[in-house]
Amino acid sequence: MKNTNATTPNYQVTKETASVVKNIVLEGVKTLKAEKITTTFEVKRELHPKTNQPFKVVAKNQVDEVVEPMSFDLVEVTPEELAVYRRSGISSFVLKVDGKLYYASIPDNISFVFSDILGAHRCSACNRLSAASDEQGGCAKVRDRSQCIERYPWITTGYETFNTKHDSFVVGNCLHYEPYPSRKKLSAAELNRAKLGLAQFVWDDVTSREEVKKRMKANHQNNGTTY
Repeated sequence: MKNTNATTPNYQVTKETASVVKNIVLEGVKTLKAEKITTTFEVKRELHPKTNQPFKVVAKNQVDEVVEPMSFDLVEVTPEELAVYRRSGISSFVLKVDGKLYYASIPDNISFVFSDILGAHRCSACNRLSAASDEQGGCAKVRDRSQCIERYPWITTGYETFNTKHDSFVVGNCLHYEPYPSRKKLSAAELNRAKLGLAQFVWDDVTSREEVKKRMKANHQNNGTTY
């Protein structure tokens, strides 16, 4: 029997654009370059049968892509000049190389999250990455919530963005850098002793790995049994 109440879905087709900045590179201390990639999509949405308003995307296809080169000139600045830019609210990039500061105004939506313009971020592998005092092995950069690269003379190379939607602070070279201590590789006997010690937190009466295996097997067999 045919359903006479059924209706044929109606659709709305629109063109929508999205922009992202990628391929950020440094040319010495003079220029910061990037590419703004604007993509246009054709989006098809189903219209609600009662309200006739779009409520569900059923297709999204790319129809165009435009790549726009971007270039920002860097100028050397003093810490005092940089403080003025911070207070102004201007979206900014500051590069620090050999203790000198180089500045450029940038769009507020540029993200450096996946940028590697200075190589690996030293803080990501530093043993001092904590808010503890310097005497306790911590770092002032962490305590200050990663702001004001000009305050830290021991950071000799790095960059910071501020007054942007995605602020960042990356360290390329730091005189306080302390790598994580390498982990000691355990022998098979040491590993077995460690496993036994861990098992004894659960079963304090076991004295060997064989007993642990038997206990685990028994528990596995009883698992799910209804009493």
